[in-house]
Amino acid sequence: MRRWEELNKEYANKGLRFFTAYSGGHSLEAIEAKMKELSLTLPVATDGYYSTRFVAPSLCVVWVIGVDGKVVHVGQEGWEDAALKELKKAKYPGLGMDKIAAPLESAAKAFGEGNLALADKLAEAVSDGDFEDSVLDQAQALRKRVGERRKLLESRADTEEVCGDLDLALACWKELGARLGENEYERSPKEEAARIGKLADLDKERKARRAFIDARQKCWACFERVGNSKPKTVAACDKATALMKEYLAANKDRRPVGSAQELIDYWAAWKEELEPRKEDK
Repeated sequence: MRRWEELNKEYANKGLRFFTAYSGGHSLEAIEAKMKELSLTLPVATDGYYSTRFVAPSLCVVWVIGVDGKVVHVGQEGWEDAALKELKKAKYPGLGMDKIAAPLESAAKAFGEGNLALADKLAEAVSDGDFEDSVLDQAQALRKRVGERRKLLESRADTEEVCGDLDLALACWKELGARLGENEYERSPKEEAARIGKLADLDKERKARRAFIDARQKCWACFERVGNSKPKTVAACDKATALMKEYLAANKDRRPVGSAQELIDYWAAWKEELEPRKEDK
């Protein structure tokens, strides 16, 4: 993981990204403490791992997803070479162009590094210049891509706010502000972030989300040593259900309660599947 951290810092602005998936049953506090101890800043996923197609043949294992969105490598060895080979294909990350006219090289580089405000400014200067139509078309396409990124972040911010995930809505506005800054003709990221930051439910939802992740981790821990034993698995389902019901009781009307109830229903169905029916006894 230390190597991932090094590569992430070295190549993040060139399009390479690292995400980790934690598969143990430790508490959220323990996971954060370990990340801090190792000086790691990589994003850590604690859910969605078991139900995906990324089934690990062994641990630890690295998946390399190429520039076309397909998995190009799976394994414990050789992943770094595979990742750097794919990186060479991404000359202009996120831009969707294989070739860029010389006058737009600086704009394309800024776009790939996430400095969308500078990319737009540089592309606008080319648009206003005396260049061939093909160059002007590329400049307009680049500016359009910047606009699409803005609208995407704005739409997600609005959607998450309506759905109640205020923390994610706030993160979207902050991201938009960091990458695009202020524009007199667009909604102000600074003002929107300030508005959401003052909402009464933000801190409550933030705490409820953290408490849910922690509760979920403790529930997973219940299943760590059950093996193939049906009685132990049934007992683990009961224990996990009890823990999650405690969370529900303490976090009524908060957004994560839907996810908590889904887990409870899942464990109930699993338990029913494992327990012998009366007619089978």
